[in-house]
Amino acid sequence: MDDLVALLLSGLAKDEKKARAAESGDDSEHVLQHSPARVLRDVEAKRRIVTEYVEALRVQTGFRETDSEESRREALELVCRALVTPYIDEIASPGA
Repeated sequence: MDDLVALLLSGLAKDEKKARAAESGDDSEHVLQHSPARVLRDVEAKRRIVTEYVEALRVQTGFRETDSEESRREALELVCRALVTPYIDEIASPGA
């Protein structure tokens, strides 16, 4: 799996876990900072983008891309690179 995709999915899983804990009342500090429902919607939306990017990567490796497929993949990669920004600290200190 692409490193960008792996980092994004890992970060999203951590966000989801925190939001679910807050939703069940296990993390009141998080609830004060974020609405669990909003965080979960945000995680799901970002996962859909990552899924589209992974599919575009499959098309790229499966056969010769058309110009529109290449443009789509490049656009999705740009979006995924922007989405990974909040998780940059995890690159510097894995396991945090």
